[in-house]
Amino acid sequence: MNLLKNYGTLLLACFFLFSACDKGSVLKDQALSSIPNSVSMVSSVDLPALMKKADFDHVKTLEFYQEVIKRANEYNPVLGDVASDPAKSGIDLSKSFYIANEVNPDNPEEIFVGVVFSLKDAQAFSNLLKTQENVKITKADNFYLLVTRNQSVAWNDNLAVFGSTNSYNDITPMVSKYFNPDATPSIANSKDLQKCLSGNHDIMSWVSSNALAENENVRMMAPMANIDPDALKDNFIHSYLDFKNGEIVGHSSTFLNKGLTKDLKLIFKDEVKTDFSNYVSPEGLSTLITAAIDLKGIKQIIAERPMGMNYINFGLKEFGITADDISNTFGGDMLFTSNASSGEHLGLFATDINDRENLQKFIDLAIEHGLIEKTGDDHYKLTNNRYSSFSPTSYTYRGAQFIVKDDFIFFSNSDEHLNAIKNGGFDKEVDKKLMNKVSGNIFGLFMDYEAIADMMEEDINVDISTLEIAAQRKNSDLILSFKDEKNNSLKQLFEMMNNQYLKEMEKKSTVEKTEI
Repeated sequence: MNLLKNYGTLLLACFFLFSACDKGSVLKDQALSSIPNSVSMVSSVDLPALMKKADFDHVKTLEFYQEVIKRANEYNPVLGDVASDPAKSGIDLSKSFYIANEVNPDNPEEIFVGVVFSLKDAQAFSNLLKTQENVKITKADNFYLLVTRNQSVAWNDNLAVFGSTNSYNDITPMVSKYFNPDATPSIANSKDLQKCLSGNHDIMSWVSSNALAENENVRMMAPMANIDPDALKDNFIHSYLDFKNGEIVGHSSTFLNKGLTKDLKLIFKDEVKTDFSNYVSPEGLSTLITAAIDLKGIKQIIAERPMGMNYINFGLKEFGITADDISNTFGGDMLFTSNASSGEHLGLFATDINDRENLQKFIDLAIEHGLIEKTGDDHYKLTNNRYSSFSPTSYTYRGAQFIVKDDFIFFSNSDEHLNAIKNGGFDKEVDKKLMNKVSGNIFGLFMDYEAIADMMEEDINVDISTLEIAAQRKNSDLILSFKDEKNNSLKQLFEMMNNQYLKEMEKKSTVEKTEI
């Protein structure tokens, strides 16, 4: 069951999330101060707020949570004990906990994750660990350590760290950093981290590029991409998430060096300038995406790299086209929609065209190579080969066709969509406010979960209403809305997990009865 996998550190973090009482000072918390400055990511949680929003007393009564306790006991009895009665664990539940990720610069796939918290009663915590069978607790210089599989628990009189890693290396050196403040400077001293965590949000996360900047392979390749290796340092992302009544609200801000933003500015335009309203059907609209790509800017980036444009033009030469032909032909404003109709996905992709003559070159080449065939005036279909299923969602574009109209090219698997566009538009117009909200960004997304549910074969109850994402150059926003606008979204999430768990149990019971 997907909802009940990967207990380990994440599960323990959830237990503490719903067991805290009072909020401590974020930047003065001893748990935060113990985190070494070699970490790449730190997340802080407003424990009391989330405990209240989730209604933990209610969560403890859910069948899903009871199963969590059962599975935790099977995986690690300590986790089960903590889940059943966190107050007896010796953990100081009045203070915040933090989750920190440390990436090995020499091997970025090797990651250590530590959940850090303060202890109120170190002896009680130690006794809890000793209740496990066949465990070996070792004494380091200034902390105790218990290692099971690729996970560990380390503690002293004041601090405890639950750690996990995807590496087979000895985990002790990673853990010891949290207990040697004199030898390892604290990430709490970072002014940028302090800025990130100074807000008042349910969950706050800080991400740094410094570990990546230390990777020798990355530093060696950076000049080849015309990037100063030092520009890879001190780039940060600040994010937060708030659980409100009826919705989850998220926000991220990026703080990048000019050496990186110089090129990033050329990849995207500020917003989608094209008005795609006439080409979006509101009937059963499940997904609406727009993006603003700067093809000429991308060509400039490539041209500034050694031999970059020569390589591309050499590869295109056999087709009789150049990189200029591509950048001059398409405008870069893009649209993707998906509509629900009788259990089917009706997909549409569109982009604007600056040069119809150059576009015809591409079409003629595709016909010559057997990739497409003409079926009418400015109407083509992809032939039955491996290219016909190449798309963001392959099921949508199998047997795809496209038309050229109004200085746009439209791909779809729907005759209904393409015929409507040919005839000037759909019977009903899409909401202009929605269209402007989505397209006024570098990337915009709107999803209607009820419409998506209509496309599913199973009868499912959808508690989530819509998802909206808006990405700009430095900031991005997320809003996940629920049908129930009165109750907190975090509580609703746990109710959804519990309902899904009960459905899975019911299906399992039905299958077992059928087999008997």
